[in-house]
Amino acid sequence: MPVYKMDPLESVDVDIRADTPSVFRFIAQKRVPGRDYKDFASSADWGRESQSRYSFELLPPIRTYTDLRIYFLMDGAAGRPTRIQIGLSQSGQPIGEAIVCEGRIDSEGSMVFSTAEATLVTNEATLI
Repeated sequence: MPVYKMDPLESVDVDIRADTPSVFRFIAQKRVPGRDYKDFASSADWGRESQSRYSFELLPPIRTYTDLRIYFLMDGAAGRPTRIQIGLSQSGQPIGEAIVCEGRIDSEGSMVFSTAEATLVTNEATLI
């Protein structure tokens, strides 16, 4: 699971973008240390910027070692490749490389399920 260093007192902006023409939906969950995952965002209730892009934020304070998990459900033409990028940023600056989920719609055009995961840790520079 990729690890991203962040300022726990700033929101983490999450940008989800499909790079291929597919219909997708998502559910985002977070887990703080010692707890179970809890839903905090979905495609039904967060800012759709277009058919292939969503953005939302994880509000502060954010505990170090908070895990993020995003479930995707995609469908489209049979055999079509799928590629979704998940970017995490604070104050307009990326906090690491984008997470990329790639796959292919099955031969019958059935829905494809994919997951992206990351852990957020405190950036030591923010503690000084």
